[in-house]
Amino acid sequence: MQQKILSQVKIIAFLAFFVFCVAFGLRLYFLEFKQVAHMDEILSIVLSEYNEYGWGKNFEPHKIYTAKQLQHMTLWNDSSLSGALSDVKKLYVNNRDDPHTNLYYSLLRLWHIGFIHTDLKQTFYRGISLNFVFFTCSFVLAFMLYVRLFGFNYFLLYFLALAFLNPASINNTLFLRPYALQEMSFLLLCYVFVRILQSFKNTSFNIPFLDNKDFALKLKKYIKIWSICIIFAFGFCFALRFFTNEIRYAQVVAHNIEINTESNIETKEIHYKIEGKMLFSSSIFRDHSPYIVIEPMLDSMKFTSQVLSPPIHQDKNPRYLQFDSTKDIQKGEIIGNIAYTLHISYKLYVMLVLVYVIGCVLFVCVRLLSYEVLILAICTAFALLSGYFALIFVVMIYFLATLWAYRAKAYKDKLFFATTFIYSLLLSKLLYPNYFSGFVGGRGKEVGDKLSLEYVIENFYQICTQFFDIFTHYLSYSVVIFGLFGLCLACVYALKYRSAILVYFKSDDVGLNPQLIALLFGICALLWAFVVIFVAPYKDLRYIMSIFPLLFLLLNFALVSLYHLLSHSVPQYVRGGGGL
Repeated sequence: MQQKILSQVKIIAFLAFFVFCVAFGLRLYFLEFKQVAHMDEILSIVLSEYNEYGWGKNFEPHKIYTAKQLQHMTLWNDSSLSGALSDVKKLYVNNRDDPHTNLYYSLLRLWHIGFIHTDLKQTFYRGISLNFVFFTCSFVLAFMLYVRLFGFNYFLLYFLALAFLNPASINNTLFLRPYALQEMSFLLLCYVFVRILQSFKNTSFNIPFLDNKDFALKLKKYIKIWSICIIFAFGFCFALRFFTNEIRYAQVVAHNIEINTESNIETKEIHYKIEGKMLFSSSIFRDHSPYIVIEPMLDSMKFTSQVLSPPIHQDKNPRYLQFDSTKDIQKGEIIGNIAYTLHISYKLYVMLVLVYVIGCVLFVCVRLLSYEVLILAICTAFALLSGYFALIFVVMIYFLATLWAYRAKAYKDKLFFATTFIYSLLLSKLLYPNYFSGFVGGRGKEVGDKLSLEYVIENFYQICTQFFDIFTHYLSYSVVIFGLFGLCLACVYALKYRSAILVYFKSDDVGLNPQLIALLFGICALLWAFVVIFVAPYKDLRYIMSIFPLLFLLLNFALVSLYHLLSHSVPQYVRGGGGL
């Protein structure tokens, strides 16, 4: 019997490898037909190479360039290892692309070490080969995830074929953007999640690195010291208020000079707009926006030249002043002196409170740090950095896992997922300092504008239609219908066994069926895809095709459930053992 099972496992593994070869071959085949680059694909290379041409840096005027020269100057940078590391460092500070993080661009930049080519086909081969690496990892992770959820059976081949042989998946690999990376990160996160959930009840689970009584006693001491430091900081801020009313003086130098387009044509007199910048004599009593803000006394301005008139207005940054002049002043030239006072904003006190709370949370989280927390936090941060929309999916599965953990075990593990989520956010911020800036950027504001009841009412039907059209166009009606059948089957089971489900959630000793995990992953994937299409700037396949392998868990759940229904319940009914 054992030998028969082993033989079946080998056959399934061989057929799974065959599916992989077919999927890999199809991608290579369609890559040969890729002749035109999408604008965003070119943007991926330009941003990853941190090239200035075409991104703020102008070409030399009155010079003729060949097409290859323009392509080389626009796309490529220093191809050496030192040049790549320098660009990765710049991407770490600012990737110049608010809707995306630096992770994909950094990996793509490292992938292009030693490569410069002006032939578009060779550029495709090199850039998309990185996506082939992501695809290979995704296939292996999907294989391992399925085995964890459903075991080794022939339905595995159905799942892998459906997940990686559909047009959307092939297009995802051949598109030079971060979505193939996001597909891999989703599968990695779910696989690690399943491993965590299945080992949650073990006695060796979640043992902190600093699991000793001495650290527990020292923790209170550390929090007391931290509290004293924050109290001193508050005291310093209150003391600083007594010094902010004093009038101080700063030099004003020419920071930017522009010709005024509204110059007097009749007199042919050219006027200049001069932007002045305040220079402070003290590094403490100066502008520290948005916490300590200066208030320039405009009437006190004393000019060193008579060709300047009083300030027209202040800039958004009060450190910068604007003047009119009939003389072309040199940049960096001293314009005059101005008096100013300081104003401590309420934001400084809010920032101190947040720092105190975050510090206390970190002290507590260090006590909760374990091997499982660390691994899951790294995988979660990897998913978060694959794209901002990934946060929606991460929040959904963490919310469900936290609810389950609350009923599953001892008190210390109730905070497991909350602690891990905090660590993942901190790690995301550490790996990309501007991570949270993406939520308040241009795309972030667009998403915020769509989160209104009025927008939902006006566009709900249209978005539902677009969402359904995307699935039917890139998959098929049969796949969509079978997926809906899986949802309906889940609802039927929920109604039939509602009393057992209530007992299940009220019980303190809660286990978790692997197929239930698959169902929840599939439902979360479906909800995520709909929400993303709802808030995305363009109702396009690219934003949701990274979730397709997880979405097909719904179809596999339906097929496995139907198989069990037909192979067990129907024979029992025929034998007179009872109804379905």
